[in-house]
Amino acid sequence: MAPSLASIAILASGQMGSSFAALLRTHSPSIRLITNLEGRSPRTVSLAREAGIEDVGSNEAVLKHSDLIFSILVPSQAVALGQSIASSAAELPPSSIRTKFYIDLNAIAPSTTQSISKLFAATSIAFVDGGVIGGPATPTTSPLIAISGPQAAELNESLSPFFSGRTKVVGSTDAGQASALKLSYASLSKGLTALATNASVFASEHGVLDVLVEELGASNPGALKVVQNSVPRATAKAFRWVGEMQEISTAFAEVGLAGGAKAFAGIAETYEFVAANDEVGKESIEEALEKGRSHGEVVAALAKDLKRPAKAE
Repeated sequence: MAPSLASIAILASGQMGSSFAALLRTHSPSIRLITNLEGRSPRTVSLAREAGIEDVGSNEAVLKHSDLIFSILVPSQAVALGQSIASSAAELPPSSIRTKFYIDLNAIAPSTTQSISKLFAATSIAFVDGGVIGGPATPTTSPLIAISGPQAAELNESLSPFFSGRTKVVGSTDAGQASALKLSYASLSKGLTALATNASVFASEHGVLDVLVEELGASNPGALKVVQNSVPRATAKAFRWVGEMQEISTAFAEVGLAGGAKAFAGIAETYEFVAANDEVGKESIEEALEKGRSHGEVVAALAKDLKRPAKAE
């Protein structure tokens, strides 16, 4: 019998978490959505309230009142959240814990996923590796939710209806395979965005950006679309993509892809450069959408921060 998912916890309820909430409610209007907002930013608190996610005030309350926990936050915080939840579970009587599954949906290396999985080995909670593949969730559209691990198949039957059937058990029963799929996809999508950003700023610095855009339109219109759409959309997300690129670098290094590891360490630096820009890198997604800057405007803002290395005497 498929496990019941009448109450789901979303940690944390930021931009992606709140978009998940909207999709879950579309498919199950009566579902209870909860979170723990202790120590969270005012923006996260606001997003949670707007999404109708109930703050239960502590990890212990989350464990007592949820059937499943989604971990959705910046990659650098994934291990700490797993440690916090597993630690809280260890301090509670097993009979008081309602949570059956903990799904890590963060963009992290398979080895990082496996380290989090081990934290739950001594608890009654089943750890499931997950990955969000594709664009963000909306009330009517779902990304692919890839899951892996020993309990993935058991959970999939209950999880699938919430995501319009867009869930998939990948690989064998090993935790880490869903994370590997997520990073493979992100290395292409966000890697291309970083290349487009570098190429655009470089061309701008040498006064040939307009010529580059014109020629792409003539000879490679698909690439032009990627460049003009992805570069402006990345600015408000760059700060969270830094850690994701670092995780890709780690994952590539662990399988012997030394060149790829170095490349994505560099791409992480690209997103650090974007995130540090005072004009476009520190805005929320809502602020960036409201301003609607063009590709050229974003490139001009980023070019102001270029620091050429000093020439040797």
